[in-house]
Amino acid sequence: MRFALGLAVGMAIVALAATAQAGPYDGTYMGTSLSLSGTSTGGKGNVCTTTATAPAPLMIANGHAQTKWGTGTLQGDVGPDGKLIMHSELAGRFEGQIDASGAVRGYYQGTCVFNLAWQRRG
Repeated sequence: MRFALGLAVGMAIVALAATAQAGPYDGTYMGTSLSLSGTSTGGKGNVCTTTATAPAPLMIANGHAQTKWGTGTLQGDVGPDGKLIMHSELAGRFEGQIDASGAVRGYYQGTCVFNLAWQRRG
C-alpha cells in the first residue's frame, strides 16, 4: 500500500512537471496584412500570386505556434525573446518577431516571399 501510494504521488509530480507552462506570447493573433514581396532564388514569378490580404489567425499555446498556410500549416516555436520560426510541410519557412505590443511581423520564404503580420487579440 505504501509503495503504491508513493508511486502514485511520484507519477503525479512527474505529470505536473511535464505539463507545459503557458508562455508570455500565448494567445490568438489575427492576421493584419499579407503581401507578396518577390520570389526566391530560382522561383518562378508567374506562380507567385495571392488574393489574400491577411494571413489566417495564428494560435500560440505553450510557446508553440500554428497557422493555416495554403492547404497545410505553418508551425513552430516562439523563443523567450519573441523570435518566431515556423516551417511548412512544403519546405517553406517563416521568420518573425513578436513585439511588446503583441504585433507579429516577419516573412515567409518558399518559392515565393511574403511579408506577414498579425496582432494579438485579448
